[in-house]
Amino acid sequence: MGLGLLLLGSALLLLLGYAQIRLLKHKARLRRALDGPSLVLGAGTPHSKPHGPCNPEASSEHGIALGDEVETGEVVRWNPGVLANPHLLILGGSGAGKTQTIRAAMLELSRRDFGVVAIDFHGDLLIEKAESYPISMTSEYGVNPLVVDLDPAGGGPDPQRFLVLQSLKETFAPMGGNQLALLDRALGEVYKNTGIVQEDHESWRREPPTFRDLESALDRLAEAAGKDRRPEAVKTKLGPAFSYGIFSKPQVPIRERGTTRIDLSKLPPGLQYLAADTLCRQLLRRLQMRGSQGTHRLFLVVDETKLMMPARREAPHAILNRIASEGRKFGLGLIVAATSSAHLSRDIMMNCFAKLILKTDKIEIPPTARRFLAERDQLSSLLEPGVGLINFGDEEAYTVVRVRPYAARVGDG
Repeated sequence: MGLGLLLLGSALLLLLGYAQIRLLKHKARLRRALDGPSLVLGAGTPHSKPHGPCNPEASSEHGIALGDEVETGEVVRWNPGVLANPHLLILGGSGAGKTQTIRAAMLELSRRDFGVVAIDFHGDLLIEKAESYPISMTSEYGVNPLVVDLDPAGGGPDPQRFLVLQSLKETFAPMGGNQLALLDRALGEVYKNTGIVQEDHESWRREPPTFRDLESALDRLAEAAGKDRRPEAVKTKLGPAFSYGIFSKPQVPIRERGTTRIDLSKLPPGLQYLAADTLCRQLLRRLQMRGSQGTHRLFLVVDETKLMMPARREAPHAILNRIASEGRKFGLGLIVAATSSAHLSRDIMMNCFAKLILKTDKIEIPPTARRFLAERDQLSSLLEPGVGLINFGDEEAYTVVRVRPYAARVGDG
């Protein structure tokens, strides 16, 4: 009996020693990640004021202070430049503090002279000095899915027709093969009537058509079809895209300096998807045309992942999946938020090297623990807004952090 107790005690001591070693290694890795050389890949270690405007090439040596570690009070910093991917993923239920956290990250990026483009589905991502563009039936600007990419290697009206068909298929599902064929025919006619043809690169610079032209093309097809009601059925299916008028207005400007906020909160979900999908594809293509970049100069912010994911969230053509896996090469970082782990694709999970989990609904704890490799007890202990678990890259454990909200950074809500 005594020998058994002795062996059991020895085993417990070994386990405690092993756990302590793992904890020390974890803290050392965390300190290296947080005290990286700069916010930007390839930059040195210049010093700059944490809240003053500065160039991305000469950012704060400690990155962006997200908040404080609950246990030690140490500042927890997000340093995209020392991570393999700069993207930040924020998960949390209603009232968890996601919006305040997103706005805080946007504010600190803008103060460091990064460009920020925010796709605002809920209308609450306004920050100081942001250029805001509401998109609605009465707005000055809209979104034009028919804008042609000028890249000779992959642009022109033919590839754009394919992209528009993909987006419309997702927005107005289900759409059968005959309906898609008619829609493709109408799109081809629209570009031809505008004088934009695949073989003439110079023609791509002409004023692009809009959905008003697409509606007219479907009207002509319906008139020529006689008793065949399919063209009319396609037009009816796309009715909301035509009646809202947002796809026939001047294209909303997307600037790469400062903060641009695109407010889609006044649109129904289907049109939100089409507008956001179009804008993100245009942004990625613009950066792809310039080739690989060595620094991250621009961040895209999406405050509700599920509203931008197609029915098949793992689809490789889904634009958020593409940006998560390819954006880094072209200088594009990503900040995404979700209310449920079920809304997140494998590409997003794998490529967001900074993960922040705020409090979630009890029913979400088991799948969240499984997908994020987090402890259920830690997730259950998250009860306050703005308190969460954060992990950077290859860290073996999560750190409990209290996020400093946007309101505390600017003195208002």
